[in-house]
Formats: sequence, structure tokens, C-alpha cells
Amino acid sequence: MAVLSTLLICIVSLINLAPTVGAVSSKRLQALYGIAFEDPNLVVLMRHRAILCGIVGALLGVSADLVASAALLVAALIDSLV
Repeated sequence: MAVLSTLLICIVSLINLAPTVGAVSSKRLQALYGIAFEDPNLVVLMRHRAILCGIVGALLGVSADLVASAALLVAALIDSLV
């Protein structure tokens, strides 16, 4: 059961880490989402979203490695639901 939960948490971690490449430039954001971000405020918002998704993905990745640490696992799962 621990192997299955670790595998699922790793998959969710990778899904959350995928948008992180958009934090580098607006062209990567446009390629990632397939739409043009013409408003500079929207670009900043989407970069912020990419960074937050990266933080949640990293937390999930660490918690998958430390499945025995229940406190970190619960915190990561709550963050991923929000």
C-alpha cells in the first residue's frame, strides 16, 4: 500500500511541476497554455501561478520520499487540494 501511495503522490507531484517551466518567460507560458498573454499583468499572474504550482509539486515530491512522515504528507495533500 505504501508503494502505491508513493507512486500516486509522485505522479501528482510531476503534474504540479509541469507548469513551473512557464515561470522562465512569457513565450514558454504561451507555448504551455496555447494562448497569447498580451496583458503584462496576466503574464505576472500566470508566472506566479507557475511558481506556486512548483512549490506544491516540490512539497509533494519530498513528502512522497518521506511517506513515513505523516505530518509532511498531510500538509502536502492539503496544499494540493487547495
